[in-house]
Amino acid sequence: MKNDKTLKPSTKKFSFNRNTLLGTFKEPIDLREHKFNFSVSPNPFKNELSIKVNADKDETSRIILFSITGQQVFEKEFKINKGNNSLTVNPEISNGVYLLHYISNNETIIKKIIKD
Repeated sequence: MKNDKTLKPSTKKFSFNRNTLLGTFKEPIDLREHKFNFSVSPNPFKNELSIKVNADKDETSRIILFSITGQQVFEKEFKINKGNNSLTVNPEISNGVYLLHYISNNETIIKKIIKD
């Protein structure tokens, strides 16, 4: 990029599916489904959130909730067994939109959730 501070119009077009990307062009957050089974329900939720994950091996995972402003509001660690797992969390948070980060085996999956 030139040091010229004049902005010039671009002919490039960007196409996004609704509710699949958040963040910036430089650091996008992909909300699409990942290669392994992972689901969060209900969404929106009132008090209790159920997370289902199918793991390839026994491992430790973490769930972290961030407010839309980026503030961490909840964190919990779980021991996951190989196969299907059901996790339940009861985060004491205000109503609003949050990003749920599921971190396991050096991979992070991010889901947009709503507390109603």
